[in-house]
Amino acid sequence: MRKANGLSPTDVLLAGQTLKIAYDDGIVYEVEKPQTIEAFAAEYHLDLEDVMSLNYIIDASTKLEVGQELFLDLNQGEAEAK
Repeated sequence: MRKANGLSPTDVLLAGQTLKIAYDDGIVYEVEKPQTIEAFAAEYHLDLEDVMSLNYIIDASTKLEVGQELFLDLNQGEAEAK
């Protein structure tokens, strides 16, 4: 959780601070180039419906923006670039 939030062991958490939660069975991926969710899933050999469902995306033609974060389930697909 420290790494996901850029925290050091000595950082103090503040009331109301927002934290990213690490999941044991997945990762948070930061989008590196603009493309549709459909193209992204194909590029990384991921199931389109799973990626859309996990990220509350309802349209396969939705364009992803650089820096946008996606949750990816590591238990499905190959999750590797071509």
